[in-house]
Amino acid sequence: MLLTTTPKQTASAVGVAAVGGFNVPFLGNNPTYSPLLLGTPVAAALEANLYIMGSSIPLSADNPAAQKVLAAYKAKFPSGKPNAGVTYGYGVGKIWEQTLKAACDAKDLTRAGIEAAFHTLTSVDTDGILAPLDYSTAGGIPAKQTFVVRPSKATVAIDGLKIEKQLFTTDLAKDYTPPTG
Repeated sequence: MLLTTTPKQTASAVGVAAVGGFNVPFLGNNPTYSPLLLGTPVAAALEANLYIMGSSIPLSADNPAAQKVLAAYKAKFPSGKPNAGVTYGYGVGKIWEQTLKAACDAKDLTRAGIEAAFHTLTSVDTDGILAPLDYSTAGGIPAKQTFVVRPSKATVAIDGLKIEKQLFTTDLAKDYTPPTG
């Protein structure tokens, strides 16, 4: 089952399926999940059947950049409950940093200059937080790699996720070219 739902809707769908004996995998993306779901009665069903695909690494990953972001988050929000949005937001910030640096180097901070600078980015470095990105082709797909993560009570104190599969690209994604308009 493919989902792009809110976390509560995900919990409902996975929970109803489990109660009904419908034991199938559910595949969602970033908005589908919150670590708070692991404190609900459907936690076991989520751990058993929910997979989440996305371009950002979980904070619970054994990755120095993820650990740095987690430490910074905890220092700023000691009682906060981080989720996948924290690493994704950090990654987007790194994209903006590199875009603005390229615009400054070109000495053009106009809207057009910033857009032009953005399209010069062929290898965006987010310290492994996001999949490798290339924005040089307008209308192109900047990343064709994804992580597969799963809910995990073992990491609930961090972000409630574990990596099921490291960054990879399917054959379909490798060969896909978006239509041009």
